[in-house]
Amino acid sequence: MIAVPTRGAIMLALAGALTIGLLAPASSGTGATTASSVDPTASATKALGPKLSLATYNICNPRCGSGWKSWEKRRLKMARTVGAAGADIVAIQEAENQYYGETRHWTDVAGLLIRKGYAIANTNITECQTFCTRETHVFYRRSRFELVQSSSGDSAGLQSLEDLTGPGWGGSISNRSFSWAFLRHRSSGAEFLAVSVHLHPNETARGERLRVRAARAIRSWIDRELTLRGKPGLPVAVMGDLNSFAARQPKGAQKVFYRAGFRDSFQARKKIRPNYSTVNINWNNLKYAGWPPKPYAYPGEGARVDYILVRNASRLVQYRTFLRLRKNGRFKNRFRSSDHNLISAVVRIPVT
Repeated sequence: MIAVPTRGAIMLALAGALTIGLLAPASSGTGATTASSVDPTASATKALGPKLSLATYNICNPRCGSGWKSWEKRRLKMARTVGAAGADIVAIQEAENQYYGETRHWTDVAGLLIRKGYAIANTNITECQTFCTRETHVFYRRSRFELVQSSSGDSAGLQSLEDLTGPGWGGSISNRSFSWAFLRHRSSGAEFLAVSVHLHPNETARGERLRVRAARAIRSWIDRELTLRGKPGLPVAVMGDLNSFAARQPKGAQKVFYRAGFRDSFQARKKIRPNYSTVNINWNNLKYAGWPPKPYAYPGEGARVDYILVRNASRLVQYRTFLRLRKNGRFKNRFRSSDHNLISAVVRIPVT
């Protein structure tokens, strides 16, 4: 059995992670720079703002399977995958509120990622404790980023979708929430809003209507929140599992964000393994129910339900489907922790 930290130990670690931070490095220069020494390329790059690496990962809840698919067998693989991807900001889905050992599943996830140098933006959770896939979280690399303290509102939180959309949820389609955090790049001072989302997978017409309705509510919430804080042009990253395929739902949740000025990180000029899907289930491997020994390589663009969408970024630099594969194309089991694949993106954000 793998030893699991107690709830008390994890909560102490969480509290510490929320307050730990490194000071921005002091300036090393003392004199003015002459015009002849200015590198125009460097100046142009500086104007674009710092690079920001983002990732989203649906880690598959504790009930995803037994044996090698049990959470006990996957937990260290999940942390290893996130650590190897090396993103600054990580949106996590399906770190749930149910118990795992003597602690909650989400606190076990947080404890593992704290050891990788991350802090959790907030510890708010829903009340659902069994058979849930609705929890979302934002993690950030605490050596490079910090929460923005403001008199205009909280630094981070959890927002119920039903509170925004009104009635319509219930039955087989339960209410969901999204997590958010205002973060600051320590060395440059660049600020942005990170949002972690997991929309319902229901494939009925009602499910699709609620997904689109939820996306519109999130978009409107973002606009209102930025206006209230006096920062309408602040960069925003919406990351997560929208449960919306472009081929199946061309007018789905992703389209709501596109119309609101969000750019799909998949549009980045540099792409790494774009022909692999973000979720490991398709017509070619249905018998594996999301856990095939080898990911399917599409002849063109891979199917996507997980997205990193950004607005007010100065440049999309890179998109990546993060995979660790053997020479024969099969998964390396040390990094095989979910039925989804982690995706990441690098963008530049302006200093506002």
